[in-house]
Amino acid sequence: MSNRLVNESSPYLLQHSENPVDWYPWGSEAFEKAVEMDLPILLSVGYSACHWCHVMERESFENEEIAALMNSNFVNIKVDREERPDVDDIYMSAVQAMIGQGGWPLTVFLTPDRMPFFGGTYFPPEPRGGHPGFPQILQSISDAFKNRRNELSSTGEHVLEHLSALTSLENEEDDGEKVRPKSEVLVGLLEAQFDWELGGFGNPIKFPQPFALELLLQIYKNEANSKALEMVEQSLLSMYSGGIYDHVGGGFHRYSTDRAWIVPHFEKMLYDNALLSRLYIHAYQATGKSIYRSIALDVYEYVLRDMTSNNGLFYSAEDADTNGEEGSYYTWEEDELISVVGLKGHERLRSDFNVTERGNFEGRNILHLGMELKRRFSEGDMLALDLTIGSSRRKELLEARSLRTQPIKDDKAVLSWNALMVQSLADGFLATGQIELKEAAIQNIKTCLKIKNEFGELFRSYRENKCSGSAYLEDYASIVMACIKVHEITLDQKWLVEASAIAEIMLKMFWDDQSPIPFDVKADDPFLPMRPRNIFDNAVPSGLSQALEAILVLSTLTGDSKYKDITILTLKKTHNVAASSPLSFSNLLRIAVNSTSPSVEIMLSVPNYGSSGVFLEALGSVYLPNRVLLGLLQDRNTTEDSKTFDSPISEGRIDEFGDVPTAYVCRDYSCQLPVHSPSELLSQLREI
Repeated sequence: MSNRLVNESSPYLLQHSENPVDWYPWGSEAFEKAVEMDLPILLSVGYSACHWCHVMERESFENEEIAALMNSNFVNIKVDREERPDVDDIYMSAVQAMIGQGGWPLTVFLTPDRMPFFGGTYFPPEPRGGHPGFPQILQSISDAFKNRRNELSSTGEHVLEHLSALTSLENEEDDGEKVRPKSEVLVGLLEAQFDWELGGFGNPIKFPQPFALELLLQIYKNEANSKALEMVEQSLLSMYSGGIYDHVGGGFHRYSTDRAWIVPHFEKMLYDNALLSRLYIHAYQATGKSIYRSIALDVYEYVLRDMTSNNGLFYSAEDADTNGEEGSYYTWEEDELISVVGLKGHERLRSDFNVTERGNFEGRNILHLGMELKRRFSEGDMLALDLTIGSSRRKELLEARSLRTQPIKDDKAVLSWNALMVQSLADGFLATGQIELKEAAIQNIKTCLKIKNEFGELFRSYRENKCSGSAYLEDYASIVMACIKVHEITLDQKWLVEASAIAEIMLKMFWDDQSPIPFDVKADDPFLPMRPRNIFDNAVPSGLSQALEAILVLSTLTGDSKYKDITILTLKKTHNVAASSPLSFSNLLRIAVNSTSPSVEIMLSVPNYGSSGVFLEALGSVYLPNRVLLGLLQDRNTTEDSKTFDSPISEGRIDEFGDVPTAYVCRDYSCQLPVHSPSELLSQLREI
């Protein structure tokens, strides 16, 4: 029999709709039941592509005896962390505070009024390694709730008080005028955690850390710091060379379980591929090395082929498991490879991709580059690309793999992740001129805003004509930046008008007068035990750092001092904690660097969009991380929905040269002479 989750739209919740567990979705029905029956709440949080979430479901939630224990002693709530990042953030932080670690599946026990008093992650169905099994945990928690209720409630209250003080930085003093951290200190802290042999940060588990690498790339650009660039390039080449990259279908897996990037956790997340493709594009702009361009384009090809709906929205994730086996879709037995490429082609695969009869993952092969190919890549040998990206042999492997049972795809569209992908596609179009990237970005943002208008406000996620609920700070902030980026590739000022309007709503909805740290959620949720503020950059940039980036750009575009004032006030409050832990605050630190660096303002005035191409190509060929672009189409009044955006950058210049294409390059509003050719524009940009 189905449980209550059968009426939900989240693929993750629907995966649990046939469990014998009497699951409730997060909401009033569950909480009223807990109060009525005087039962503790068992909260289980996960997401559809999570391998260990599937394991715990098979072992415990599909087990009739364990389900009976859960149903008789608890009100059981299942939450998709991608739909409800606020619920996940509160209770993940609580578990981390209680036991010192966290992860998914997240398992938390709450009082009927939602105070967390015990939690963990994956629990096995029977005792293992000296730890009790899930049934023993359930029985102990039930007994404690019946016999030590006051103690448990007190624990929950103390945990939430601690989290509130921590995330609002109540004990942090504004650090004088300090906003910008010292670049040499940041590089030193990151260098101390860097793997100089194999690239990246961490041991043995390695996450890509795109924000840290973006920060280092920006420091290199600003100060020509060779160590910063070396850390970036070694990481980018090592990640691509390893098994964390899908050398058959394109795109990055979630993370590597080993130092050498060979054995990944096989789920593929939209946000990883959005952030990493943009990082590779920026590395291409900063270094001129076409290998980074090719890798980024390969990621875009994967997303547009496998992760895009008919209306242009981007799916959330692809599962790590197929038929209950992790990675089986992505790995190969040697005989399978021979059957596809033949003996002659297989010999090349053995050397280029480390293929062996024994394999490197449960008797199967995770394809990753051999030493010779890695060496050629690191030396910039572009002919080596023929052995990987775009080869006919790769096409044959992709076609053969597509005949296997496909991993489950989470086809909901999370707004902030879609907006991150739009930003990457826009940067990718400017850097490469690939028209399909621009078209995909525009189609996506139009669909997102159409859904917003139908829903009545920005939404968190969308699936099968249904929105999951209201948007969060990260959704507002990322869509503001996406609108700004779409303006850059269209030069249509209506996108800046849209960005400014959404930003105003964002400021009113998430900031208050008590603290410069914004909340992550609206103020009207009656079921949250606290209103969360997440200040950390995790797998995705925090709503805080994304919001500061958006309003910092708008401060330059609009000249409105309130945007700059908010940015500076928040950065002063977060300076000490962020500067001491750059891996946890890399995106916030990048914004801090931008906020005190000279801004580069570029205005491009053209008769029509068709005359802008060569100028946009020049703009996209250089890496300027702290620049803003204001476009002006002289024929803007010919389109029905065109709007004009007021900006000090265009003051006195709108009709200065009439129909002659003109570019203005300024730094902190001090301008060079206007130019009328892309070569002159490129010359001025390179001087900067």
